[in-house]
Amino acid sequence: MYTTDDTTSVATGRSGWADLLTTEERHVEAQGFGAGVLVVSYAPELLAHTDADDRRLAEAAVVGVVDRHLGWTDRRATIAPGRLGIVVIPVDGTLALTRRASALHRDLRDRGLSADVSYSIRRRTGGLAAAAARADAALDSAVIRRRRRLLG
Repeated sequence: MYTTDDTTSVATGRSGWADLLTTEERHVEAQGFGAGVLVVSYAPELLAHTDADDRRLAEAAVVGVVDRHLGWTDRRATIAPGRLGIVVIPVDGTLALTRRASALHRDLRDRGLSADVSYSIRRRTGGLAAAAARADAALDSAVIRRRRRLLG
């Protein structure tokens, strides 16, 4: 089982995310479904509010958009402040996962929420944990490039 937030029952923190990946990996292996991972990072300005209530409202706006894009078998976790992970099950290949990531990113931007979305398909070797690591690394690279453009 994974660590969950008492209010939302959503997996929280890196250990909760890792536990969620392990649990979902067992389901994927048992059922033979295709699966992937989306990672969403929302801009630091959403977390920079001095008022904790305002910060929670901004975070809730992002989570609300993300939740509207979840299928009934998808699972979401808060990986860290400003970073969400989503296990997408089932997914019918890389193209389908790419479309899901693009639709989510477009919806966040259309609502004026500055966010980056990365994705990775589950492979037979490494499973969901490796897919999450690839998506996380891709997102880190995208965030660094965006910051360089802003400062540049």
